[in-house]
Amino acid sequence: RMVDYRRSLFTVLLVCTLLVLIVNCVDRSKFKTCDQLDFCRRNRNFETHNHPGVQVVSGSVKRVSDSKINFEITSPHSQSLRLSAELTAYKQGIARFQITDGNDKRFKGPQEALVENLPLGQFSDFTDSGSSFTVTQTYSSNNVRTVVNYSPFSIETFVNGVKKIGANSRGLFNFEHIRASREEDDVPEKILNPDSVKPDTWNDILDGEFKQETMDNPKASGRWEEHFGSYRDSKPRGPQDISLDFTFYDSEFVFGLPEHATDVNLKMTREANDENKIISDPYRLWNLDVFEYELDNPMALYGAVPLLYSFHSTKSPTFSGIFWLNSAETWIDIANTSTATSKQINSHWISETGVLDFFVLPGPEIKTNLFAQYASLTGTTPLPPLWSLGYHQCKWNYRDDREVYEIADGFEKSDIPMDVIWLDIEHTNGKRYFTWDSNFFPDPKKMLNRIAEQKRKMVNIVDPHMKKDSDWRIENELVSIDAFIKDRDNKDYEGTCWPGNSGWPDYTMPHVSEWWSRQFLLQNYVNTTKDLFIWNDMNEPSVFSGPEVTMDKDALHTKGKVEHRDVHNYYGFLMTRGTFQGLYMRGYENAAGDVVISNDTAGQRPFILTRSFFAGSQRYASVWTGDNAADWNQMRYSIPMTLSIAAAGIPFIGADVGGFFKDAGPELLTRWYQTAALQPFFREHGELATRRKEPFLYEAPWIGAISRAIKKRYAYLPVIYSLFELHERTGIPVHRSLWMEFPEDANTYTNQRQFMLGSDLLVAPVLEENKVKNNVYFPGDSHVFWYDDETGVKQTGGVSVEVDAGLEKLPVYQRGGSVVVKRNRVRRSTECMKGDKVTLVIALDERKGAKGDFYEDDGDGYDHKNKNRYVRSSIEMEAGGKKIAGRRTGGAGAGPEVERIVIFGVEGPTVRRVSVRRVGKEPVDLWFGRDKSTLIIKSPLVNLGENWRIELSS
Repeated sequence: RMVDYRRSLFTVLLVCTLLVLIVNCVDRSKFKTCDQLDFCRRNRNFETHNHPGVQVVSGSVKRVSDSKINFEITSPHSQSLRLSAELTAYKQGIARFQITDGNDKRFKGPQEALVENLPLGQFSDFTDSGSSFTVTQTYSSNNVRTVVNYSPFSIETFVNGVKKIGANSRGLFNFEHIRASREEDDVPEKILNPDSVKPDTWNDILDGEFKQETMDNPKASGRWEEHFGSYRDSKPRGPQDISLDFTFYDSEFVFGLPEHATDVNLKMTREANDENKIISDPYRLWNLDVFEYELDNPMALYGAVPLLYSFHSTKSPTFSGIFWLNSAETWIDIANTSTATSKQINSHWISETGVLDFFVLPGPEIKTNLFAQYASLTGTTPLPPLWSLGYHQCKWNYRDDREVYEIADGFEKSDIPMDVIWLDIEHTNGKRYFTWDSNFFPDPKKMLNRIAEQKRKMVNIVDPHMKKDSDWRIENELVSIDAFIKDRDNKDYEGTCWPGNSGWPDYTMPHVSEWWSRQFLLQNYVNTTKDLFIWNDMNEPSVFSGPEVTMDKDALHTKGKVEHRDVHNYYGFLMTRGTFQGLYMRGYENAAGDVVISNDTAGQRPFILTRSFFAGSQRYASVWTGDNAADWNQMRYSIPMTLSIAAAGIPFIGADVGGFFKDAGPELLTRWYQTAALQPFFREHGELATRRKEPFLYEAPWIGAISRAIKKRYAYLPVIYSLFELHERTGIPVHRSLWMEFPEDANTYTNQRQFMLGSDLLVAPVLEENKVKNNVYFPGDSHVFWYDDETGVKQTGGVSVEVDAGLEKLPVYQRGGSVVVKRNRVRRSTECMKGDKVTLVIALDERKGAKGDFYEDDGDGYDHKNKNRYVRSSIEMEAGGKKIAGRRTGGAGAGPEVERIVIFGVEGPTVRRVSVRRVGKEPVDLWFGRDKSTLIIKSPLVNLGENWRIELSS
């Protein structure tokens, strides 16, 4: 009873604290605007860029190698100062520009965000005209020409002869060199007061020489110290900001810059054709813990990917992009400056610190080129374990092991599939991570093993704030290796978070990251098993006592060499990198506690969910959109938010089903399950004060509709898994905006109510209350066919149609010309479905043909890479609709049996005979049936790991 009383009292206090935080966090005054930051305010004001013309220094251009050009440019603040510039060619036509002042105190940027050993390209031509130099790169059938103009300094990128991107074409380049002290600043603290004038009655003989009074220089305000409320930023290194403008020519729209609760196609922040007029703040990249965030707003959220893409020209659609490698606070203005004869979108990038380091991604094709170019820089998501693509059940918080068993049993009894149960912060001993509260989880291994017996996994939360407790092993070890971030006075930084007074590990130091990784080994994370995985939350980092609910910018990393302002946006990236490495090592940990990484052992693929992310985070973790709310608008915005993050290279993305805050009504919850069912990451979650909302708690009709949506997800898991494998190889997102597949269809440009799962499935969830009809736009033209995935009813492209969408209906349409592989025998979890037979769904195009690909492996471990244990195959219905051919195209693993073939769009003469031909076997006639335009072949006697052919004759 005492234990229950203690927990109940604590829960009440925690909920009260949370409610206070929510009230505070929705107050915009708690978060900074551009005008409240010196570096943003100053650079955004175009008048401050009236500095001496920046030029390439005469005679400084040197071709160092086939891949590198070095040169110098003049400082925007002094003609006597020089900035070093380097242009580097990388494969696939990528050009990288790096500009620095050479000061050792300047942070060189988050190089860990890049993959190791970036593949260098070559400049095939180099010419110097005396007023500019030009280099050329060729890749595939494309040609990229980069022109660097000398006076004034600017950069132009031409792709296949057409100008696509300009840099510094508006002269907004700025680079504040580091001063040793305030005295060296070219902006004085004091200036003469213009109101202090010599009186007419002043007598120089009687009164002495008149001395004009001085005043504080408003332009110096904030350069060496800033205040925000009661918080002080000491800024010991003074201004270090950089800025540059990029112009996208012939541009329809731009997209990228996650994370923001905005449209996929970014809205302008300055007035069209009058950039002096401001519409809103620029888009801000500064990872923050924002409770119940606002929608349609450029304010910062949990993640930051400084990547901006442009969609060029609808006549012959092409794409390009800019990747700005900087982990400091960054603001980006966007303005449409198109005229009657040309389309043009300007962007203005402003970062507080760092070097100027950016990559030009020339495209031109989005799936073939652009995504691959970005992936070559920051990597792709490694193929996740199959179970992680199932349904996840979460709540802050499941109270004890009995409740965990209740959850698992509830899904069993209601016949609803589920793969993972999550535990939030209350499972720990007093918010000490890597521990269990033994009062409520007395035997964690027993619990984990019982859940594993049902072929399911569990996930525990591990946040970065470490409770200050000298009796705790973790705290003592961190102190002993000097692992904590320091404050401005070089003492261990302390702030408050869930445990109370806390410290934060400094993951920028390799020995700290290595220590962190080892905490996930079974020998250190006691009472755990290899069926437990990790959730890294609050890693922006969230600091309840800090400015903007985060860490002070003048906190120190890497033994004082780096300020927090330099690395803030990739703190979460560094944390998840260490966690990933820890789980990877755990996969090879033997019973003696030794880590022996060998191809003889399959190992185990890590799974991590992170809230904070940066460019490259996709290599280590999945992401969710943060603390949303139970609201129809929030559900609608989950589509553009996840699509934007996916387009920025992070495909394993989802949103909390039903909303984290507030209680969703049953209709909203049902429609949210449907909306999320075919998004890459699928988890229901809610905060402490909300009621539980597991599907089995609801009565008809809600439980039936929710169960149907979850089961649809499981049926399509072969598709989702194959798409993740495709992403790992190519960088193409798993789910996509419609215009990525149909760039010539202008009707798709603003459609963010629907999305594509891969190239072949159109998902159109119901997003409004009290609706049993749904207006669906079918992309393409009249030559593109779409088939309802349940009825086979056909629609042609280029039209909007109001379709039936009752409560149990999630409208999904298969594209004509595609073959989709499904597992319609849905069981309790993905593990239980391994090896089950599959169904081929063939949707015919106007030629009566279709093609599709399939990939499968064991669903975990690395035997697919080390031992070639996978199957890759292609399935094709030849034009004319008379022959279906299956061909194994890779791997040495076993393939699944096909139990059924469903063909949509069968028209014309009646099919009278279906026979199968396999290598080394006699032909066999097959049973088939036809319902209107759908033909079903049962038990076709083929395997996707073999070569075979099925013939249809009239």
